[in-house]
Amino acid sequence: MVVRIKRNDARADIGSGITKEESVDNEILTVEDVARILHIAPNTIHSSKWKIRTGCPLHKHGKRLLAIAKEFWEWFKNQRR
Repeated sequence: MVVRIKRNDARADIGSGITKEESVDNEILTVEDVARILHIAPNTIHSSKWKIRTGCPLHKHGKRLLAIAKEFWEWFKNQRR
């Protein structure tokens, strides 16, 4: 499920081909999106040990693992400090 919201945020390229503006527009990030942003394998994201160790804000929706863009970008900014 993809929900699109238009926002007038400044475009911020993070070097992975996905911009912050694009992910906020989509509002929900898939495991593949998160993997591309963090430059890690999707299987790593599915690991429960990795989720606990990093504290990445991921949510189960049925069988899918998703991240809410706003929560993810806040977590991402805090990881870079």
